[in-house]
Amino acid sequence: ALMSLPVQQSQHEMKKDTKMLFVMGKSDNINPIESAKQVHDCYQAAGLDVSIVYHEGGHSVPNGGDVDSERALEDVCDFILQAVSGKAKE
Repeated sequence: ALMSLPVQQSQHEMKKDTKMLFVMGKSDNINPIESAKQVHDCYQAAGLDVSIVYHEGGHSVPNGGDVDSERALEDVCDFILQAVSGKAKE
């Protein structure tokens, strides 16, 4: 999962404005979506801002090698840009 934490904030003191991104591959045999979703749901239940990007691949970050991977990679980039700028993509 990717997280956006303010510099002065440690990982042990996550605030409600912490943003997390889970990148979940539908073919992931190492951390299947069902398991990753349970972790996601725990953070969400704790009140954190969590998002998911799904892709057709396995246990990897999409690299843009096909249409689905390109879409997922763009979604990951959008999350990062939004996290650092504080603004949603227009």
